[in-house]
Amino acid sequence: MRATCCLLTLLPMLGCYDSGVILGGDGEDHADARPEVGADADADTEADAEADAEAEAEVTPACPPASDGVWADFTVDGTVMAEANLDLACLVDSVIEDSAGAVRINLGCGTGGIIESHSLELTASPGPWLFGLDGLEVRFRYAADPVWWTNRWFSLRDVSGDVMVAGVSADALAPPAFTPNEWFAPANVDLRTGVCPPTDDSCGPLERLALQVAYHGGTGLVFDGTAVAVGDLLSLHVVVGSATRYLEVFCEDMPQQFFHVLMFGLPDG
Repeated sequence: MRATCCLLTLLPMLGCYDSGVILGGDGEDHADARPEVGADADADTEADAEADAEAEAEVTPACPPASDGVWADFTVDGTVMAEANLDLACLVDSVIEDSAGAVRINLGCGTGGIIESHSLELTASPGPWLFGLDGLEVRFRYAADPVWWTNRWFSLRDVSGDVMVAGVSADALAPPAFTPNEWFAPANVDLRTGVCPPTDDSCGPLERLALQVAYHGGTGLVFDGTAVAVGDLLSLHVVVGSATRYLEVFCEDMPQQFFHVLMFGLPDG
């Protein structure tokens, strides 16, 4: 009886190292039909990774090439160098487009008997399409901070506080006292990185960036060197002449990132 028990005990131990079983009658060695759990787990992991990659591709469009025909710049009072910090109630005296496509906005600012004259000159491609500004009451903000370069920001807001026209030529999307969403309100503006592969530049590896802009029910991703109109009932035309960042900067007199951006509102239709 003890011998039979020992034999029954040893048989499972001897058989656990055999990957096949001998079926009586044919003498052939058949592969074990048990499922390979590890292979299934690997397949599930790969399928999840592919699904995540497809979902990410749907959220973030492929990086488009920068267009040589897209640019954006501006001057205030004919200069780009002077330090400034203006926050003024103004009246739009006139909006003039010259033969080269630049748009000049002339402002009379202040209250009472003392009026300051200021001017904005916008140059962009696609060009700014501005109409209906003449005679409007606006809030004019302008900040300029010379470094090795000069950081500059401006905005024109209507009486409700909404931005109608705004511009950036700086190493940040908004002045130090503001977030981008505050500066461009009611538009929400977020910086997107990692959307384009870096390229080699003399001052280091350079990455093209994008602005994610939400405005009146619409959302658009505006890449460096592109222009997009965002919004449903009302549209905001966003021209990103440049939006780039160095992953490493080898030049001491260069900002790590820089933006040339113009935004202006367009009535729908």
